Amino acid sequence: MKPFFVSSVLVSTALCFGPSLVAAPQDARTPYDYGDRTYAQGAPSGFRSARMLFASVRSDLDRAENNLPEYSGNRYQFDRVRGELSELQRQWDESAYEPRQVDTVMRALDRALDNGDLRIRDRDRLTNDLEQLRDFRDSHE
Repeated sequence: MKPFFVSSVLVSTALCFGPSLVAAPQDARTPYDYGDRTYAQGAPSGFRSARMLFASVRSDLDRAENNLPEYSGNRYQFDRVRGELSELQRQWDESAYEPRQVDTVMRALDRALDNGDLRIRDRDRLTNDLEQLRDFRDSHE
């Protein structure tokens, strides 16, 4: 019984910790700072950086909406921005991008920024996203 117990403990330990001991090391490249976010060294490709921008805007929208008072009447504006952003991302993915599509997202985001219930930090993040979208549009005209 004792040898069985010892061998079963050794086998279970090997199964639990073995994969982590032989796993490949994570990417050890030096990160670089991109605004308030950090990415792996080397500038991302245009396609990838656009996807990261869209994801960042969507994340900031979600955070700002979650911080609104429960019965805020302006939640539909956040849905509008998300819908326009999804359309922009879909068309970007299909290589059918036009700068006026970013203008539509920026107008919707600007309307959402007029919400008086936004916290200062959320307003600052969304204003920064608006500037990044403007830079994106200018660099992809």
